[in-house]
Amino acid sequence: MSGGKSVTEGLARHGAGARGFGIDHQRTPPRRVTRAGASVIEAIFCFETARGRCVGVLRLIDGECWTLLTALDEIKGFEESIGDRRPHGESYSRDFHGPNWLDKRKTAAEYADRDPAVLIVGGGHAGLSIAARLKALNVDALIVDRHARVGDNWRKR
Repeated sequence: MSGGKSVTEGLARHGAGARGFGIDHQRTPPRRVTRAGASVIEAIFCFETARGRCVGVLRLIDGECWTLLTALDEIKGFEESIGDRRPHGESYSRDFHGPNWLDKRKTAAEYADRDPAVLIVGGGHAGLSIAARLKALNVDALIVDRHARVGDNWRKR
């Protein structure tokens, strides 16, 4: 979107209840910098919507908005498995007849008992990157590609 009216209308339509705006104190504080040859005040901020936690970058020239960039940083209900939420593995068991890691992986890949939450079309660099990111967020995703193996799009180019 470009222009005040367009941005305002877009936020009204797609704002998803954005609230809790504030300076992100874990990042560089607001400062005067040069971007694209222009002297601007740049601030990194955080906020949230009904769906997730977000970050943004605001650049001002003479007190007016020059650039506003936003990104979804974390999806609510699918928080990253870091810190206290990090998985600690299964407890040790002497049951050597239960499914091992490979058995569990094959069962999960079959999708016999469920549908994936996300379908990723294309197993190239971008598809694999988003799949890895979703896996870190514990979002079940399936990659489909016209080639048989990961990396075939590079091998066969």
